[in-house]
Amino acid sequence: MKKTAVLVLACAFLLSVTAMAAEPAKTASNVPKIIQIYKDEVKMGSQMTYDNLIRQVRQTVNTSNAGLFWVAATPITGHAGTVSFITFHENFADVEATGKTWEKAMAPLMKDASFNRELGQSVGSSKSIIARYREDLSYRPEKFDMGTATNWELGIVKLKPGTSMDFADLEKESLELHKRGNIDEHWVVYQVEYGSSQPTFLFLTGLKSLADLDSDLKDAHKAVFTDAVRRRFSTTAREVVTSEEGVLLAVRPDISRPSQTLVAANPSFWTVKEEPITVARTKTRKVKGGIEPAAMKETEKKQ
Repeated sequence: MKKTAVLVLACAFLLSVTAMAAEPAKTASNVPKIIQIYKDEVKMGSQMTYDNLIRQVRQTVNTSNAGLFWVAATPITGHAGTVSFITFHENFADVEATGKTWEKAMAPLMKDASFNRELGQSVGSSKSIIARYREDLSYRPEKFDMGTATNWELGIVKLKPGTSMDFADLEKESLELHKRGNIDEHWVVYQVEYGSSQPTFLFLTGLKSLADLDSDLKDAHKAVFTDAVRRRFSTTAREVVTSEEGVLLAVRPDISRPSQTLVAANPSFWTVKEEPITVARTKTRKVKGGIEPAAMKETEKKQ
């Protein structure tokens, strides 16, 4: 059996003013201790406008020279029209500290009426979660490498209340069987602590390319996951799992802001030419008491 599930990053980026992390924090296994994950639902026909807004955010952060970084990705499979982001933290104190840095860096842009209007017009909904690394449930985490990953195999497992320990026991048994069979896979596991109404575990695997998925590991799995073991695992999963979902995501360096550590790992992938901002602007003029939309100005002319 491969890993129990793969994750769709459920997250929110711009509409909730949240902290972008500093340089990715590392555990002894080169895995961030805490990840904050965001997802924006982009309205149909608004993807180009949205991408330009994100580039404007990145340029604003570049100008402020703030130590804020994120990795963006869009789905290859699953629900189209979404943009997912992931940031990395050492602890919750870091989440708070970088949140303050984020608000300071973005203050000029958040006062831009056109930017906020276009943002509201291009984004349908947003969501965020915060999850903590579970080293005890991860397999070969030393192979986890965000810098060289151009795609992600990602998934989410939602559990029935009160079954987290049962699920963890099942995963630990799966890990032991993988180790016994020396199965050539790797993944890291995070447990959601905020942003989900039920116990949720996230599975994350970085892929250097989609060709990584072409490896045939069926025989290696069958050698240790016998029919009896599979049936027992399936029975336990039915008792504790309420849903699981998986998708492949393509990393988007053009709307990411990677740290120098990530860039150094794969400079040809992460280094992109800055695109000019082409977001259409609605003309406005200042009036007493605020700003008057161009549409109102046209109405005045007709009168």
